[in-house]
Amino acid sequence: MASFDSQHDSQNDSPQDSQESDRTRDFLVLHSRHARWIYGYLVSLVRNHADAEDLFGETTSTLWEKFNQFEPGTEFRAWACRIAQLKVHEWRRKQLRVPTPVDAAFIEAVTDAHLSVSKQLDARSEHLGDCVDALSQEDRDLIRRRYSPDANVQAIADALGRSIHQIYRRLNRVHEVLRRCVRLKDGEGATT
Repeated sequence: MASFDSQHDSQNDSPQDSQESDRTRDFLVLHSRHARWIYGYLVSLVRNHADAEDLFGETTSTLWEKFNQFEPGTEFRAWACRIAQLKVHEWRRKQLRVPTPVDAAFIEAVTDAHLSVSKQLDARSEHLGDCVDALSQEDRDLIRRRYSPDANVQAIADALGRSIHQIYRRLNRVHEVLRRCVRLKDGEGATT
């Protein structure tokens, strides 16, 4: 009986069900990738975490409702930002009895600044990943150990049979190599 039910269920799976499943997965991937940024953007506009949380929930709901209007291959973050911006405008209209410390032009300027800085940080993060990959295995291992949860430089020194001062000196050298590498890559991006 169970095998009949599972066969029967799989026969009822339509292409539309598969497309809906893909749509849901795509939304969840994009939303989870950008959720922290969207929330930070909302906090910067309303300056109150409780209000930002409410707006984040409303924004997420609207993003899902309108996800069929999102064009794959375009910037989800920019699209989500515009929807969040509209939610803030609606929220501010409802809050008429509370003086609004900022106007729409300011919100637009903050939005543009957030998107610009976000792109720069994304590029720098990618550059840092490339630079870490270019390190020697020993240096990558040291960085991995240092930035793992509950990292302790003394424990690293003990595990590697080195003094804590040697570990700090090595970390400083690796940090300087990474800093120069990221700056170089940032400069390459500006010229291309």
